[in-house]
Amino acid sequence: MSHLLIIFLLLSPQKSNVTEESLAVDLVAKGLEQPLFLTSPPDDLERLFVLERPGRIRILKNGSLLEEPFLDIKRKITTRGEGGILGLAFHPNYKENGRFFINYTEKKNKGATIVAEWTVHPDNPDIANLDSGVEIIRIQQPWSNHNGGMVELCS
Repeated sequence: MSHLLIIFLLLSPQKSNVTEESLAVDLVAKGLEQPLFLTSPPDDLERLFVLERPGRIRILKNGSLLEEPFLDIKRKITTRGEGGILGLAFHPNYKENGRFFINYTEKKNKGATIVAEWTVHPDNPDIANLDSGVEIIRIQQPWSNHNGGMVELCS
């Protein structure tokens, strides 16, 4: 009987305290290609990094989308199935060491899942060092779905 009561309570209509006037949708950027994740480096209040599934990381800086991508690895990425660039995490000491990690689905080798470490360009904090990518994890995938993608670091 208690199970029925719980189900009944969950299904019974509830009056919401949210009014229509309290919700709003604001467009913050145009021109993004399949954006799927948004994050920022520790202690960085000026920039938001946007993952574009086909293989780019873009920056929203002070409310404007920068024209040049932070990182563009489209040539390495497959978007077959659930593939793409799927995760981004900044090292807890990113401000000092410029290290960040991405998860992507590799174009070759039947879409292996790759976690790679990269660094920011030494002369421009809005661009990654294209020569710095180092693969640290490789997982062969038998299928093109259920690739995962979230990368999380603890300090």
